[in-house]
Amino acid sequence: QTLAEGVSTAMGAFPADLIEAKQIPSEQVKPLVEEIMKNLPPEYDLEKLEEKGYLFFRDAKELSEVRLVVEEGKHRMVRRILANSGFPVIGLKRERLGVIQLDDLKAGSYRELSKKELEWAESL
Repeated sequence: QTLAEGVSTAMGAFPADLIEAKQIPSEQVKPLVEEIMKNLPPEYDLEKLEEKGYLFFRDAKELSEVRLVVEEGKHRMVRRILANSGFPVIGLKRERLGVIQLDDLKAGSYRELSKKELEWAESL
């Protein structure tokens, strides 16, 4: 499948539009993987994660950063779309939700919506 085909579910097909894909320079791959591994929560059982294939990226020689737009991104949809296109996902970062730009908003925090953002949210 391709990104344009998206993921088919009982609720329909969910496509994605590719905005940007860039290769991470090879000299940055190992430090990035080490950083990811270092920041895994201490309660994670690395042996079980390895056994289940969740640490597939551990020996990666190449990584890419991909930006895409999806109309609906729930139920692990972005992970499925990329995996179906041959690109397993290590991490995700949501940049915006509709007209609401998240910028550097930390996980679990919030900010006041602008008038335009609030009008958009209320129109849903």
